Amino acid sequence: MSADFTIRRRVQDYTIYKLRANPFPASPVPEESPRIFANQENAKKQILDSISNSVYSEDRRPTHLLVVGDYGNGKSHTLKVIRTSILDQLYPEKIAVAGYTSARGWSLLTIYQGFMHDLGVDFFEELKIKILQHLLQTEKDCESFCRALMTNLFLENISAESRLKAQKTLQNFLYKIMTDSDLVSALMNMFFSEESFRVGYKWICGEWMDLFTLRRYGITSRLDGDEKALAAIVNFRKLLESIGFRMLFICIDEFEKITLFPPQIRANFLDSIRHIMDWNPAGLTIILSCSPEALEAIGKYPPLDRISLRVFLEELNEESLSIYVEAYVSQYRSEKIGDPLFPFDREILIKILRLLVSRGKANVRNFLKVCHYAIEEALNVKKERIDDEIINRLEQRPDIYLG
Repeated sequence: MSADFTIRRRVQDYTIYKLRANPFPASPVPEESPRIFANQENAKKQILDSISNSVYSEDRRPTHLLVVGDYGNGKSHTLKVIRTSILDQLYPEKIAVAGYTSARGWSLLTIYQGFMHDLGVDFFEELKIKILQHLLQTEKDCESFCRALMTNLFLENISAESRLKAQKTLQNFLYKIMTDSDLVSALMNMFFSEESFRVGYKWICGEWMDLFTLRRYGITSRLDGDEKALAAIVNFRKLLESIGFRMLFICIDEFEKITLFPPQIRANFLDSIRHIMDWNPAGLTIILSCSPEALEAIGKYPPLDRISLRVFLEELNEESLSIYVEAYVSQYRSEKIGDPLFPFDREILIKILRLLVSRGKANVRNFLKVCHYAIEEALNVKKERIDDEIINRLEQRPDIYLG
């Protein structure tokens, strides 16, 4: 490699703007665990009421939800806020579990795979402990092996006598909940050893594995079709219920993609989502997101006709600009100041919006991106705040795509 291509650390000092760093993303994509949810008060109230109704109703009947918004106005962000809030607030109390996935394939299996991978390895390691804690409270004569497993993590690390007793107790517990012997075997493998845990986890996530390997671990077939994925979702919900959880939330993003599916595949896909609702009349809530155009095209068909609550995200407008900027810059303030918009002001924010409107790209994603580059440009030319000159300079720079 040429010696003149050297990567150097670039350190920017944002203290002139009373900031620790640039608060705005250069390429705005939804964070894995977002903490900011600005300018959507009506949507927030509807979503929180819906979650509360699903979780705390006596019969645990779900309030399925559809989040509707134009491209770049925060649908993915909203679903990830929902997922993160449930995992932060309700999961530690053993009330609810939530996972995120997207309509990225032509089958329920791809929805299922994305959902399980989103829950992740750590979740299933914690699930093992929660199952053991439940057995301690409900089963007789299991304290010794449960506590040994909690300490030593795997059956291979405890005495042979305790191991046999633990296997029998765990299998009896799982077979009371589900009839799928392969799912029981996969879950049991999570308790045996580190290696068998990986096999069980990959099978539960619907990953392809050769049958020779699976049969070595007592699993007879792959989890490789929509019917198996549907059965796995039902059994997973039953398992969570059996150890005390009230609700499972499945957040499915980019539902508008199904408008691109061939008609028969789209019909099968919609039937699969309907089957999830029908097979789980209590204890499972589906939250979808889609564009207004997709809603108009498919909103009358099952399962969308069964989702009575539809939350419409507000579009970017002059009134919302200050709310977004305040929410972001407040996270990075290096010191308290009187002007919550600094280094911006309302007039400049309106000019940014009008720039985006003139290009037909006025959405939250592009607005945040322009705010990022405005701070960088002002810093480069040592401006004390963002002004008309900075926005004009951005318009003239061919290397910056403003949307």
